[in-house]
Amino acid sequence: RTLYVADYLSHAIRKIDLKTNVITTLLGTGEAGDGPEADPLKCKLSRPHGALFYKGVLYITNSEAHRILAYRP
Repeated sequence: RTLYVADYLSHAIRKIDLKTNVITTLLGTGEAGDGPEADPLKCKLSRPHGALFYKGVLYITNSEAHRILAYRP
C-alpha cells in the first residue's frame, strides 16, 4: 500500500510505502516554481495542496501555479 502526500511547505510530493514506512520524494525540488519538467525530481512545484492517484495516474494540484499536473509513477 502507498500513500501520496502533498508536502505544501516543501513544494514536493512524497510517497510513503505503508509496509516499510519508507518516504520517497516523487516530484519537487524544494523550491517554488511552476513546473512541469521532464524529470520529476527537477519539477518545481508551488505549494501543492493535494494528490489523487486514479487509474495509474497521480494528479497534483499545484495551487500557486494554478495548474493540475498528471504524473505516472
